Amino acid sequence: MRVLLKEDIAGLGKRGDILDVADGYARNFLFPLKKATIASKGVIAQAELITKSRQAREERQKKAAQELISAVTQKPIVIKVKVGKDGKLFGSVTKREIVLAIREQIGLQVDKAAIIMNDPIKSVGLHKVGFKPHQEIQAELILEVKA
Repeated sequence: MRVLLKEDIAGLGKRGDILDVADGYARNFLFPLKKATIASKGVIAQAELITKSRQAREERQKKAAQELISAVTQKPIVIKVKVGKDGKLFGSVTKREIVLAIREQIGLQVDKAAIIMNDPIKSVGLHKVGFKPHQEIQAELILEVKA
C-alpha cells in the first residue's frame, strides 16, 4: 500500500515521503496513530510541496551552519580558569563554559549540543574541540585555556 508519511518515523522515512508499506502495518499502526495517509493524486502533490519546503529549509540551515563555523573558527576562543600551584585546573572546562566564551567573544548563540568533547580539558594551553552545528557539517574549534 502506498502511503504518505505525516511525520518522521525512525527506520522508515521522513515527513512527506511516499512509501510502499505492508497493508497490515499501514492499517494497524500508521493510520490509527495518524502517522500516514493513503497516497492519492492530491496527497502526492501536497507531498511534493512538503519535500520542496524541507529541502529549502535544510539548505538555509546548512548555509547558517557554514557561516557560524567561519565566524567561530577564525581565531582561538580564550577561556580563563583558576589554576593550582602545579598548573592543573580546578575541575575542567565544560561545554557550558565554551558556549559562554563564544557568546562573549564573538557574539553568537551556539547550542551546547554542537560542542563535541572526547576528553575533559584539565590543563592550560591550546586544545582542539569538535564543533558540529549541523548534522552534515563539522569543524574544529581551537580553545586557548589561560590561567
